[in-house]
Amino acid sequence: MSSTSTRGSTLASIRASLALLTPAERARYWLVVAAQMATGLMDLLGVLLIGGVGVLASTAVAGRRPPASLTAVLDAVGLQHVGSANLAVFMAVAAAVFFLAKSVIYGYLIGQNYKFLAKAQSQTSNRLLSSLLSRPITDVYQLTPQETVYAVTSGAVATITGLLGSVAIVCSDAFLLVILGFTIFLFAPAAALGMAGFFLLVGWVMHLMLSRWAARTGTILQASDVQTLSQVQEGLHAFRELWTLDRREPYLASISTVLESGARAQATAQLINQIPKLVYDCALVVGAVLLAALQLRTGNMVDVVSTLVVFLAAGSRLVPSMLRLSGQLVNIRSSIAQSARTRQLAQVVRDPLPASWMVTDESAAGEPSGDQGFRADVTIDGVHFTYKPESPPALTDISLTIPAGTSLAIVGRTGAGKSTLADVIIGVLSPQHGGVLIGGLPPWKAISTWPGKIAYLPQHVSIFNATIRDNVALALPRGQVSDDQVWESLERAQADGFVRQMSDGLDTLVGDRGLRLSGGQRQRLGLARGLLTRPSVLVLDEATSALDAETEHAISQSIAALSGTVTAIVIAHRLATVRNSDAVVYLEQGTIRAHGNFDHVRTQVPAFDRQAELLGLVPDEGRQS
Repeated sequence: MSSTSTRGSTLASIRASLALLTPAERARYWLVVAAQMATGLMDLLGVLLIGGVGVLASTAVAGRRPPASLTAVLDAVGLQHVGSANLAVFMAVAAAVFFLAKSVIYGYLIGQNYKFLAKAQSQTSNRLLSSLLSRPITDVYQLTPQETVYAVTSGAVATITGLLGSVAIVCSDAFLLVILGFTIFLFAPAAALGMAGFFLLVGWVMHLMLSRWAARTGTILQASDVQTLSQVQEGLHAFRELWTLDRREPYLASISTVLESGARAQATAQLINQIPKLVYDCALVVGAVLLAALQLRTGNMVDVVSTLVVFLAAGSRLVPSMLRLSGQLVNIRSSIAQSARTRQLAQVVRDPLPASWMVTDESAAGEPSGDQGFRADVTIDGVHFTYKPESPPALTDISLTIPAGTSLAIVGRTGAGKSTLADVIIGVLSPQHGGVLIGGLPPWKAISTWPGKIAYLPQHVSIFNATIRDNVALALPRGQVSDDQVWESLERAQADGFVRQMSDGLDTLVGDRGLRLSGGQRQRLGLARGLLTRPSVLVLDEATSALDAETEHAISQSIAALSGTVTAIVIAHRLATVRNSDAVVYLEQGTIRAHGNFDHVRTQVPAFDRQAELLGLVPDEGRQS
């Protein structure tokens, strides 16, 4: 990659990071940066005072009067009558005060800036996650779960605290280098230009070598973090398979490779941070020797001493700044590499939303409320949905009317579009054509207007590493849901029995993803969650697939008992759960192949009829010949 494209990429990444801050946060950030830069003026004053001390000392030894420029300054501040010795002491003490004050104030500003950036980073992570959760499900899963976790945690730290924190230090130290370099130029133009060229050459070569090295290291660190998180999670969830197949050693070997790669990259990053100090320490010594040799050839001893004093005084301030500058430039390249996933996530949440997609903050779950005029009818009108432009449509011209209080079963082979239709109904997917109305409103509006009146029960229930109570309540505050409500929903989901057998009852911790529960128990817990708010519209996407036949039958009976008061939309492969539905829709390649009651669909779709016969759902006199 050329240096021009590298600079362009670096500036683009910095702009992208700044864009993640609010206008008020950006203003606060630049204000602190300006304050950090202003502290460089204290260093300048201190260097000038030390230079004055050197001039006074060298002229006193040579028996000469101080230069006219220094005399004019002393006259201007009223110190023209102070003796050289006292004046030198005063100037040295004043220089020390300026240097100390600068260090204290600069350190304080850096600390305040990093505190501010840490807070801004947490708020940025929250904004990114909030925006992501307000988008279609296809956007939510553009990144893998591990990549999203990394993007809003370590990646966000690298983007805000790491990258912008380094930029602030680069700005202040670059300003200090400019003003100190200009000051040295006033004293010895030729020497200043020569030394500037020398240090610039050293810095450029070192940055060229280290920045690419740091970028590669940052990329490895990011990949290692994501891979480690992914592989450890996968291994823990596949523990039974690893155990019974005796694959633990190969699994550990694969993780060991990733861990070793990350550890080597971390060690390399630490080494890269130390190299600039060694290089600039050597450069300062070599620079002082070269400057002294140059001055001895072109000037007298007084000029040599005064120039060396100014150079060494400036160098004592320049070298730490160059060290920080070089280190932070390297850190910028590393942070850019480590923040790639965060910038990718930011782009996902910035992409235009579909015209029919609108989610407001009102959609946050609230306290379960009454119907308040809610109509539980569902209308699907000419829905057409395609995941990608180049892919065949997942749904084509789907139109259905589901009256309030009735039940609709959606069946079909795997890949027929059943789950896609369920996602369109609940509003997490927005169709390219057509639309869905629940109670006369789009899904997102119905959900925000009547929170809790629409419930979705998935096949694979997301169980949190929390208590039974918290999993049923799903993010609702403790005081907003009573234990009686939780127990009631558990009973309706046929889950109260196993919960009462647990020693801690509702306070039982279920482990990560519910590892302490069986598959059927997890699914019943998901059912209880959906039933907590006494919804009027139920969308069940294979919600009873992990249950035993007896429990499934009991739950089906409970749902059937709600007939007339709850609109149920059931997606199922197991036909026993849909036999008594008011209507059945058979999907085939995203289109409606048949629509009617169970027996009507059976006569229209031979494959459906055969499955019903195999399951014994068709009486002998009703079988087709």
